Amino acid sequence: MVLNAITVKPLSFAKACNTCNFLLAWGSAGSGNSQFSAPQSIAVDSSGNVYVADSNNNRIEKFSSTGNYISQWGTHGSGPGQFSNPMGVTVDSSGNVYVTDPGNDRVEKFTDNGAYITQWNTMGTVMTSNGPVPGRFTDPLGVAVDSSGNVYVTDGGGNYGSNRVVEFNGTGSFINQCGCGGALCVIGSGSDTFIVTQGIAVDASGHVYFVNSYGDDILVVNGSGALVDYMTGRADLVQPEGIGVDSAGNVYVTVSNNTIQKFSSSGNYLTSWGSTGSGNGQFNNPNAVAVDSSGNVYVLDSGNSRVEKFGDLPPITDSMTVSYLIVGGGNPAPPVFHYVLAGVSESLTLTQVAKSVSVDAGTTWYVTPNPLIGSSSSQQWYSMQPLNGTASTTNIQFLFQHQYYLTMNVSSTGGGTVTPNSGWYGADEGVMITAKANPGYKFKSWTGTGSGSFTGTSTSHTISMKSAITETANFT
Repeated sequence: MVLNAITVKPLSFAKACNTCNFLLAWGSAGSGNSQFSAPQSIAVDSSGNVYVADSNNNRIEKFSSTGNYISQWGTHGSGPGQFSNPMGVTVDSSGNVYVTDPGNDRVEKFTDNGAYITQWNTMGTVMTSNGPVPGRFTDPLGVAVDSSGNVYVTDGGGNYGSNRVVEFNGTGSFINQCGCGGALCVIGSGSDTFIVTQGIAVDASGHVYFVNSYGDDILVVNGSGALVDYMTGRADLVQPEGIGVDSAGNVYVTVSNNTIQKFSSSGNYLTSWGSTGSGNGQFNNPNAVAVDSSGNVYVLDSGNSRVEKFGDLPPITDSMTVSYLIVGGGNPAPPVFHYVLAGVSESLTLTQVAKSVSVDAGTTWYVTPNPLIGSSSSQQWYSMQPLNGTASTTNIQFLFQHQYYLTMNVSSTGGGTVTPNSGWYGADEGVMITAKANPGYKFKSWTGTGSGSFTGTSTSHTISMKSAITETANFT
């Protein structure tokens, strides 16, 4: 990837929606297992294991996705596997762990169990009159890795630092860099300046996001190599520090007002959560954030010496018992019950034996089709009750009435009227048919076809709907 010119892409805003729920938290102040002292960064591997750069304790701690302590490595020093206030941590797709060690001006690489692999930083002058020297650090802060194993490091250092993003391959060979020396780094035509922090992340498309503490915004290097001013303009995006990206490209930013802000992959503001405090879902200087493959968000709540995990709570479900019954006989194709479970649309073919089904509470269910159709359009089975409703614990039996179609005609010669109108009637239902002659005409007879029909001279007669019936009134 080439790191070069800058363009501007302002944020647009959407109505906030709160979807991230507090799930659990772990950690406390100290130096024991599952304790932290000024933790600075957090990362999650493909198995859901969580790594924390515990800076003042000069170590990396590893946990399960539920916060159970697994292991740790590191002591204070400058030898292989030692640290001097580790700042950033990230994990590649093979499980290798990269740690920025600013006190020793280097990046160290480990296995997922903490076995030392290698380190890199060429010692010597960091800045020259021609700008920063490739591959040398003065204050490596944040670190991120892309799907190809390329490693990106934010190299800070304030007024005397190089203040840039440096790209290496997985063995530490220099590839490219973006930035320049000094407290304020001007990119391209001078349309933006930035000061890097430890906040850096890479999405699935290889876009590199990093926090600009000078402009209170987020910069991104896109796939074509352009440095894009990606997130800017929000009044409450003050002193952003940590950044994480989920598999859908949504971006999460920790902010100095003790909130987490979430943006879409196109830069639209989606939601924020958090407040100042030490309760569940509250923060005291959240300085890093990471997202696992399931979309769970892990926030390093540094001032409270803990990790908080957020995600979508499993939906509350109701267990309904559903079945159907045919009134009036027949054997049509069975109806289908449609519902939602765990946020996913599901369906169940009903039987006349009750079935239990779990449904997301409060969601709408419905039954199709209505009417049920048999082998002929002259008969149907029509519901005697609504075929939609809201999930509950109710036991429901859907009743379908067997119906036949009654066709009422007047012969082609005309001369009168008939009642009732043509329509559907229940199987075996008695229906009174009546013929009435117009002035100058006389009723002659009924001609009926179908089981239960009537053929005769009575002007009125009750027929029995034992099948589809056609009745024709004849007048003279």
